[in-house]
Amino acid sequence: MLYIQRVYRAWVVRQELQERRYAAEDIQALFRGYAQRKRYGIAQKRVVVLQRYGRGWLARRWFRPALREYRRQLGAVARVQALWRGKMIRHEARIRESEWLMARLAPAAAAAAQRRRKQSKDRPDTPPGVRKAREMVERQVRAEETASSFFLRCHCIVLKTKTGSGQQP
Repeated sequence: MLYIQRVYRAWVVRQELQERRYAAEDIQALFRGYAQRKRYGIAQKRVVVLQRYGRGWLARRWFRPALREYRRQLGAVARVQALWRGKMIRHEARIRESEWLMARLAPAAAAAAQRRRKQSKDRPDTPPGVRKAREMVERQVRAEETASSFFLRCHCIVLKTKTGSGQQP
């Protein structure tokens, strides 16, 4: 009986040791898995940081020349706009100056033309055919003056509308 008890007790102890060993292995495996996941997470975070710096460097390396080119083109656009605006202002100033001159000189020019017409009509030695030709030319000149002043007024109105000034010169 002692032999059977001894064998049985030895078997029970071996079973308990084996269960403890399995439990220890399970605990160790869990801890090793936890530690490995923690190391992997730290390494992954470091890799992500390195990738972020690398990608940022590459993006800046590509972006700087593109930004320089964009700024250069933007400066060129601003220069073209400034040149165009200057041209339009000078053009408008010339139109206003010509309008002012026409307003100042038109009465004198009309009076001079009337004097010339009167003088040519008053001459008794002018042949009738020449007189008739002069009158026809004078009518045509008056029609052209009227048409050109009408065109100039329309042109000024269009310019005022385009520039948005809306003020009379």
